[in-house]
Amino acid sequence: MDDFDFPRKPSCITISNLEEDVIKAEIDIVKATANIAVPLSEWRQRFRRLWRNYKWRMSHYFYLHLFVFFCNTLICGIIVWSIEQYKIPYIDCWFISATCVFTCGLQTYDFALFSRSSQSVLLFYTWISGITVSTIPAIFIKLYRVKNEIISSEESVRRPSDIDTLPIQRMVPNETMDSDINERIQSLPTPHHLRVTAYILMIVLILSTCFVIYLTSFIAMGIWLKCHYDPKDLLQGNQTMNPFYASIVITITAFNQNGLSPWQDEKQKILIKIYFISIF
Repeated sequence: MDDFDFPRKPSCITISNLEEDVIKAEIDIVKATANIAVPLSEWRQRFRRLWRNYKWRMSHYFYLHLFVFFCNTLICGIIVWSIEQYKIPYIDCWFISATCVFTCGLQTYDFALFSRSSQSVLLFYTWISGITVSTIPAIFIKLYRVKNEIISSEESVRRPSDIDTLPIQRMVPNETMDSDINERIQSLPTPHHLRVTAYILMIVLILSTCFVIYLTSFIAMGIWLKCHYDPKDLLQGNQTMNPFYASIVITITAFNQNGLSPWQDEKQKILIKIYFISIF
């Protein structure tokens, strides 16, 4: 500051010996803390405690849902871009991936012009990002947290038995209570176990419903295409498309409503009848 001709008083720059010792001690503490290497196991334990104690809200599921979907579009776009040997611009691969993941029905490059491998990848991401299947991870998170609550409650100190009794039982003398009825009441599942059962049944119901709908539509449309159309009517580029492969494409894209088609514009007339079948 002397270079700029600023006057300074000696009282402003001098510190006492006690203050100097305090500053040096704080600097030594910072250096010692920085040199400590936290083992990986400690980080894992911290993450597990954070995961178990974290209070989930519905808005958190929503933001996590969007984050996973956006990452899926980037990953799917890179996979399709590499399968096509970088001949198609990445922005088109990413856009068609976003169409499959977010089911928005917009595309800058025709789905029918991609290779079969790229179409399979796009169909897979369409399936896992559907409006029904994509809800399963959130259910698994809830199921995991409920199971942890059960384990923590079992490991905790048991409460007195009269606290766990129903309010109606406290009003009735023990002599008048039937032992069989009391045993049946005590054998009833706890609210935590009921929640676990409900989540498991929900997952099974979602997967079984999707499986039945997909399988029924796949068989019905495959037989319809095989019996009502010649192989020349099912051309994709210069190759004849297997009617059951076309049925898979139509089933997944129709059920998730992203509007993609295994054929180009001149084949759209076939889809009019097929989508009519898929209504059931």
